[in-house]
Amino acid sequence: MSASRAPRRLPSSLSPAPCVEMPERWQNRRERTTALATCLQCPRRRWCAQEALRVHASWGMWAGVWIDGRLSPVEPLLRAIAADPPDLHYTPAATLPVAKTPDLRLPLPRRRPPRRPGSVRAAILARSSGHCEVMRAGCILSADILVSRVRSLDAKGVPTPAAAFAACHDCALTVTDPAFEKESVQLGYVVVGADQAAATPFSWRATRWVRFDDCGRVHDVDPALQSRRAS
Repeated sequence: MSASRAPRRLPSSLSPAPCVEMPERWQNRRERTTALATCLQCPRRRWCAQEALRVHASWGMWAGVWIDGRLSPVEPLLRAIAADPPDLHYTPAATLPVAKTPDLRLPLPRRRPPRRPGSVRAAILARSSGHCEVMRAGCILSADILVSRVRSLDAKGVPTPAAAFAACHDCALTVTDPAFEKESVQLGYVVVGADQAAATPFSWRATRWVRFDDCGRVHDVDPALQSRRAS
């Protein structure tokens, strides 16, 4: 068996992962959307990205990144995920402190200083795992472009990962269309200023409401609080 399709050997401290128990799903292009949903919540993503780079994987879903015959096009995405400190991953809502107020527009306390542009881009790519963060109807899944949530800022100039998101070309065209402006604001794709980005809920992949923090992490938003905010 070639290195590119070698079985994944999980660290002994971890229980078997779905990709080990059902490897055919992670090797099947038609199943990649299902595999992606599992990868995005997997605590092994960082290790998996490191393993893909180590074995020079050339096929299948690794750490939420689809490798379609060649490693080089997605190697930067895998390196961004592999380099992430272990604590910069998806955080379930149950582990977050309960908000004292439903007003999610209040600025978060003790905010970190702005990151360098290169590290902001890397954090967004790691958060997205190389996939679109909008996923509207007709989405082609890939993270083709970074889109600023602040209309007055270019995506290359946003101060934190919370102020931009990754999108495929089709979704990017839709959410930046002036005719779509009202819905973009309602869905959190557009905010008034970068200082509001981390506190403004975002409709992530058309499946749930989340907040992006300034470190590149994703936090679930309590549906009840979001309903009160929208009303």
